[in-house]
Amino acid sequence: MKSRAFVGSVIPERETRAARKAREIEMRERLAAAAPPKRQPAPSAEPKAKAWGDRSPKAWWGPAHVTPRPHRASSLVTSYAYPFLTEEGLGTRGVWMGKLADISGGGDFVFDPYELYNAEYVTGTSMVWIGTVGTGKSAGAKSFACRMATMGVKVTVASDPKGEWAPVAEAMGGKVITLSPSGDQRLNPLDEGPRDSRLSDAAWARLVKSRRRLLLSSIIPSLIGRDLKPAEHTQLDIALDRAVDDRARRGEVTIRDVYRWLVDPEHGRSGAPAADSDVAHGMRRLVEGDLAGVFDGESTVEFDADAPMVVMDTSGFMGASGTLLSVAMTVVAAWVEAAVMDPNGGRRILVYDEGWRMLRDELMLLRMSEQWKLARQYGLCNLLVMHRITDLDMVGDQGSAARAIAQGLLTDAEIRVVYRQEADVLEATKEGLGLTDREISEVSALPRGMGLWKIGKRPFLVSNILTEQELEVFKTSGRFEVEIPDEILVDPSPRTLAVVGQSQLYPIGWQAESGEKSARDEYQELEFAQRGLEASRADTQKDEVSTVGCDSPSIHAATKPGKYCIRCGEQIADVEPDGAAA
Repeated sequence: MKSRAFVGSVIPERETRAARKAREIEMRERLAAAAPPKRQPAPSAEPKAKAWGDRSPKAWWGPAHVTPRPHRASSLVTSYAYPFLTEEGLGTRGVWMGKLADISGGGDFVFDPYELYNAEYVTGTSMVWIGTVGTGKSAGAKSFACRMATMGVKVTVASDPKGEWAPVAEAMGGKVITLSPSGDQRLNPLDEGPRDSRLSDAAWARLVKSRRRLLLSSIIPSLIGRDLKPAEHTQLDIALDRAVDDRARRGEVTIRDVYRWLVDPEHGRSGAPAADSDVAHGMRRLVEGDLAGVFDGESTVEFDADAPMVVMDTSGFMGASGTLLSVAMTVVAAWVEAAVMDPNGGRRILVYDEGWRMLRDELMLLRMSEQWKLARQYGLCNLLVMHRITDLDMVGDQGSAARAIAQGLLTDAEIRVVYRQEADVLEATKEGLGLTDREISEVSALPRGMGLWKIGKRPFLVSNILTEQELEVFKTSGRFEVEIPDEILVDPSPRTLAVVGQSQLYPIGWQAESGEKSARDEYQELEFAQRGLEASRADTQKDEVSTVGCDSPSIHAATKPGKYCIRCGEQIADVEPDGAAA
């Protein structure tokens, strides 16, 4: 007999009126018994419609089957009307970052800024990573950098003021350059850096001279407390040229050599600077004064352009004078820039952790702005890590050029990852990042480890998932006790490990020896084994659900335990672990 499905029951093709009314009464009673108690409406003087089934003109009598007209809209309109629900995703090219929220379907989230740029989802690869303390911001940024490194993208941390990235670089097999006023490692800010193979000898010499002149002109004002005068610019250029000519046959030019020619422009001998030479007195602080011992000699370390991760550990400057910290950040940034600005160097992620420190320095801010605008030319992905959007209030005065440049960095970064923010900065976050009301409401209540990824105009709620080995390296709580949260921990089951044949996951940066599988192959086998285990469990549950008496066995089998089948109306019984019905 032909039939049609209606509200969880089967309607016969030829049903009498009495049978229909009896069925409708029974259905209303079932729904009323299952529905929660409703609040009684307030008394009204307006006339009410009569009960169902009355054929008077004011009754609600009509056909039992009502087909509403479909609403048609473009994907752009529906994505704004129903955020997080109608998103088609970003594809499968990139690194796996975690899972989407349940509101978005709970699927995998794969991300690669370079692939998004090639697909024209964004016009640049620069990123801003914002989150308050304890929300998982730092762990998320580190997991992104490390997983991109496994794809061949090199990572450089321009400044690590708290020493958090050093263990990550060591686990990745990278290099850590530790700078400290009391340390034994020195960095020559006047190093030439890797040479661009496209430039001739004359062009390369002009580029190196321009970089050195710009660096000295950037750090001297911080040392003397004012801008350089035109005569002082000329004096500094002459001293630099003579130091380069004198060192051409003996080795690399250093700041100490420039200082000697400032003190003695005729012969370049050591001595006391003249009383009216503010430039020489300022540079003396780097050579023989309170700032000596870090940037006054030849480099004892070398930037390894082929290392998967290079970290400039500046935690040794913690507690130092503001002048030394400003000079250190400027010198380190210039040295890293000279090392990474090689068009043949491949793709590289340039991380600025605790970015509020660098944004406060105007010269450093200008250098960051240039790197943001030249990111596509050099294949850079600039990653600025901050606590809150109000960190920009520490940059210059209201309406100043420095404040405008800092806000321009956020505007140029089309990829924004926002973790939970406190209530007092929600409005500023909404205005600064261009978030909608719905997006900012989600940001205010995000759990630990979950962030709002705003990629262009497309929002995603992503739960960043870490392995236990990653979390052990990424933890940033210092001396506080660290408890591994269940919501961001992935622990493979014993059955999965038995399928792969390994006792534990390989740590990040593990390199396969000859004849062994690569770490990526092991991770893929773990993932495939876990998916196969979940699929087998789902098939077992489907087989245990009876489909007798339903005209659609597939829909009946897909119904969750405790729910009603939409085809036959039968409630699916819960299944105990031993296979018996609950």
